[in-house]
Amino acid sequence: MTAISDGFAAAQLSIIGLILLASGWNKEVADGLKARHGAAALAMLVTLAFLWVPLGGRMIGNGAALALVAFAAWTLLRAISASDRLYLLGCAFLLGFLLIWLDSLFLASPQLVLVRSGWDSAWIGGMLAAVLSLRARYQLVILAGAAILVSLYPLLDASGPGPIVVGDAAWWDRLALSAAACRVSTLTIGALARPLARLLAARDRQPEGEM
Repeated sequence: MTAISDGFAAAQLSIIGLILLASGWNKEVADGLKARHGAAALAMLVTLAFLWVPLGGRMIGNGAALALVAFAAWTLLRAISASDRLYLLGCAFLLGFLLIWLDSLFLASPQLVLVRSGWDSAWIGGMLAAVLSLRARYQLVILAGAAILVSLYPLLDASGPGPIVVGDAAWWDRLALSAAACRVSTLTIGALARPLARLLAARDRQPEGEM
């Protein structure tokens, strides 16, 4: 069986996302993002992917990854209410540490890996992000923050191999899979919540004598 190249999953999911945006699934995919805006953002990220920025002696960052993190930080400060910022930062740290633990678990017990090392934890993280928040912009902050925390974790090992790369192809695969799992889980939660809400509302309207 031929191994899947790093970056393939991210590219495929990006194309699928653009197709869905162009097909009118804007609300479901990205909470109302227009197709042309999504295409422009993707084109900018692809262009910046060729840029690498040294981040100290042991780390190098991809331009596209740094741009995404900067946009997530801008979203946190400008597009999210102050009362929710601390909650989102806490969610990002919680999810990041959980992903670090899952990566360690799958590394120590490879028999637990279902698809590919790194991908399973990405899917799980994406589903948990949907549980933490159903809003796309909130999920962006949570997933980007968690991804950066996972990337910075190797810095704690002073004797580890270097340099540490933030934003390589495998990094984008994990982030894309997390985002896809997050949005699918969001739609699933919404689909399950609507009939449950109608059922509870019907019971509330029912007279006590008929219950």
